[in-house]
Amino acid sequence: MATVTVRGVTTANTGTINATSLAITLPTCSAGDLLHVYLANNLSTASPSTPSGWTLQDSNNVRTDNYGYLFTKTASSSDSGVIVTFAFGAATASAAVAIASLATADAEAKASKSTDGTTLTLPAITPVADDCIEVGFISNCWRAGTDTSGISAPSGWTERADTTSSLTSGNNIEVGLYTIQLVGQAGTAQATADANVPGNSHSGLMFAVTSAPAATPLAVVGTVTGGMAEIGPYIGTGGTEPYTYSISPSGPTEIGDGYWLVAEDPDRTLTYTVTVTDASSATAATTATVEPSSGAPGTLQYFDGTAVITM
Repeated sequence: MATVTVRGVTTANTGTINATSLAITLPTCSAGDLLHVYLANNLSTASPSTPSGWTLQDSNNVRTDNYGYLFTKTASSSDSGVIVTFAFGAATASAAVAIASLATADAEAKASKSTDGTTLTLPAITPVADDCIEVGFISNCWRAGTDTSGISAPSGWTERADTTSSLTSGNNIEVGLYTIQLVGQAGTAQATADANVPGNSHSGLMFAVTSAPAATPLAVVGTVTGGMAEIGPYIGTGGTEPYTYSISPSGPTEIGDGYWLVAEDPDRTLTYTVTVTDASSATAATTATVEPSSGAPGTLQYFDGTAVITM
């Protein structure tokens, strides 16, 4: 099972005041990670601006007092711990959660649900890939002095975060983040999930993410013949830098990252396994072969990445 790695989660809220913006510190992340920020407020006129580099993935609302917005971004190497500010069109109570994961979006698996009452049923979604995590964001509007905060995670789900504003009068906003790891399940509709939400109105957004692809060799070197044969170079791609490279069985001399030299013309075909490992320990492997020289004496043949060239 390719478990999705959650790097970290952070939260923010507007506390005891209505505010015209909300700033959240991004969790620890690495270049290529998937970032999500779910933000909710209580005014239709307080739609948040989309910060530079971010995409408004989806939104959801309940009546006139609970508006949820999901923003996404692929992390850069400098995003870890950065403060991101969302400006509103009017002063409002607001709360937000941010999650960073070593994952890629499974964008087709997304659904939303809005409801009143004390139970929010998160809708069924159908993951496209195996071994996703389902992610549920829930926002709860609760009236100070009348309702209470405190979202309860659906059975079997893990609560990753919960945060709420704390106005002494009016409508507060609480936001929670919940996940569940799937095993397999590509193309299989998942069951709905009920969360107990004791407030006034509730909104939920569901999506799924799958594990980031393992590092894979970009340059696949085929047969190399004659004299001093080169194996590689190989380049890791699709995972998270930095990459490390290894070859088995041992024997070739390493002359660079993902690059080896076989110093003698073999008398039989030799097959090597080249393994690329990325920063998350995800691995991918390919094979390279070295064959006895087929050239005339005194010729040197080498592989330039496309064909065997005779000199």
